[in-house]
Amino acid sequence: AVDAMIENKVTFVRHKAGESNVYTIGTIGRHHVVSTKLPLIGRSRTAQISTGSTTTRLLGTFQYVQHVFIIGCAGGIPHYTDASKHIRRGDIIVGYPNEEDYVYGIYEAEQSAEGYEFVSTCYKPKSFQLYQVLESIKENYHQTNLNRSSTHKYPWEKFLKDGIEYLLSHNIDCLPPSNDCLCIKTKNNEIIEIEHPSNEKKDYLRPIIRFGMIAGGKNILTNDYFKITLSDKCNVLCFDSEIDQVIAAIQGNRIESFMIIRGISDYHDGTLNKEWQPYSSLCAAAFMKTIIYKIPNNLYAHSNSQHDDDDDDDDIL
Repeated sequence: AVDAMIENKVTFVRHKAGESNVYTIGTIGRHHVVSTKLPLIGRSRTAQISTGSTTTRLLGTFQYVQHVFIIGCAGGIPHYTDASKHIRRGDIIVGYPNEEDYVYGIYEAEQSAEGYEFVSTCYKPKSFQLYQVLESIKENYHQTNLNRSSTHKYPWEKFLKDGIEYLLSHNIDCLPPSNDCLCIKTKNNEIIEIEHPSNEKKDYLRPIIRFGMIAGGKNILTNDYFKITLSDKCNVLCFDSEIDQVIAAIQGNRIESFMIIRGISDYHDGTLNKEWQPYSSLCAAAFMKTIIYKIPNNLYAHSNSQHDDDDDDDDIL
């Protein structure tokens, strides 16, 4: 998905000490970019070590990276009665600072005297320069989205259309599937399909953009009550398969600026619905490209840097 957004691209394999890493380098707008894909995604110790190591190797190979984008799929938190809060497959979630400036958190529910309490480890970038770029996009979207004409397209919608055409030309199916069902689990653990809260037909080529916390947490995922509570209390909008090791590697390599963007592919953690993953990740990548196009040439995360911006984008880094 990310590679479909890169212009003038070249993909190569770097071999070193018995390991190989695939990188795609090129440009997006005025900026040089490099992307890679994480080899394993998940909560196992092997996956955590692998993703952290891959991130460290990339940042060690490309030492003038200024901003990192973490792109991929996630599972939305549904709202069964309020259409304005309900998250659909194909929606784009941008990890956005809360009152304490955190954009990502790992949450666990633990028993307490009151019944349960949430224990969290949260992350935020040291530099919020990307969010300064995002602010004008966010403000314009909120002001114009409800009343725009049917012919008006936002930049990310144009990039999404171009990305779909590019991938289809390479025989990669990335069109949104027709199965967009919503299910609920009863007290008897029965799965029942229900209607989405809005009967309005969704235009998947005009994805909804939402801004809020992105989270991971294995013992939260299967409990709808916990997820909805976190959504209400902390503005958590979606769950992924936990990328704390990736963020730790970014911060450990003294990269001060990063942003997480997710496309919704299911209502779990983004790993269940393979049919939706290509399209949903492409939606996230298209919004990433919009932000990169607006980054000024002189926007450095390190004030003493004298090099052009390199943006590290991948599914999932």
